[in-house]
Amino acid sequence: MEAENSTRKEAAQSEGDRTLLSAQRLYQHDPLLVLLKDKLHLATAWIVVGGFVVVGFCFFLLGPLFQSHFQPSVSSGDMFDVLLFTLGTTLSLLIYLQLPAWMASLFNGLSTNGVIGPSREESADAMSYARFLEYMISWVDSGWWSLAIGILTIFYFLYGIFIFAPQATTAPPLELLVSFLTTTFPAFYTFLFGWLRLILLLIFLNRLFVLFRIRVRPLAPDSSGGLAALNQLGWVSAAIMVASTLFLVAFHEFPPIALSPYDIAGATISYLTLLVVLAIGWLALPHQVMVQARNQQLQPLTEEYERMLVETMPAGDEQTAQIVAGTERLAALKQRYELVQETFPIWPIQVVEMRRLAVAWLLPALMALLPSIFAIFTRK
Repeated sequence: MEAENSTRKEAAQSEGDRTLLSAQRLYQHDPLLVLLKDKLHLATAWIVVGGFVVVGFCFFLLGPLFQSHFQPSVSSGDMFDVLLFTLGTTLSLLIYLQLPAWMASLFNGLSTNGVIGPSREESADAMSYARFLEYMISWVDSGWWSLAIGILTIFYFLYGIFIFAPQATTAPPLELLVSFLTTTFPAFYTFLFGWLRLILLLIFLNRLFVLFRIRVRPLAPDSSGGLAALNQLGWVSAAIMVASTLFLVAFHEFPPIALSPYDIAGATISYLTLLVVLAIGWLALPHQVMVQARNQQLQPLTEEYERMLVETMPAGDEQTAQIVAGTERLAALKQRYELVQETFPIWPIQVVEMRRLAVAWLLPALMALLPSIFAIFTRK
């Protein structure tokens, strides 16, 4: 008997381990992240600080290679662009380093809070949550992503040399290599990987809500039915949009990557489209799932109320006491209905947090005014 109980406990523990997601499993085919985190064991703070110093210093020295007319003097506007580019690269690097841990924390938070229920399919071969995680890992940790982003980064650098700034071809190869390794690669590689992982996170989070029943816990400490872990998605999205805006503002007049009015219009449309997509994936779908969970609890009360309403319909010879008893039963059902309706949250985020995130999502639009503000203060 003891051996059987021990076997069951080990099986349950093994199943629990399979449903807890480790951040390391999400980047084993990302050579840069493996090198920084698993091989060198560098702390995130040191990587970010080192990235800020190296990228800022090298971009300040090597940026003139890509300008059509080299100016030996440095204007305040050039320094401002260098600062914006460095901040954008540093923020992209921070997101790149932390996003696997944030993704693991999000899914583990939902699983630990008991939000993820059984599969919506009742067939024997229905996907379990452990199989869902393995399927997600096979996509997020695919080696093809690193290869594709690395090739795109090289192509972007070569395009900048031969098309945007052909005068850079006269520079020594060593300077071009240093420029690629210290500015182009950190900025472009980490930025694209951040967007890629955010898109994959949105896709698989929505698949989770579609494939599995979601349990909303009315009295969960997070006041969001156990779904407060989704707040991380909103803040990560805001951080990536801020990094994108920093790059756009830094390059808006940086020769020869100056943005035309069409580029600015395209960026604005992309920004608005992204807001809609994030609102749907982060708020609308969880809201729909939470409303469905609440309605499942309210539906039996509705049916019972309608049945009692018919049964307690006063007849001509019915006593007053019977009418009062029927009315009290109906009132009790109505009170219970209102209690369930009030205690079941229908949004994955509280109102105060939603206001903060709204400000964070609007911050990129306000940051687009930075060049104009800077020009006003530096105007002689």
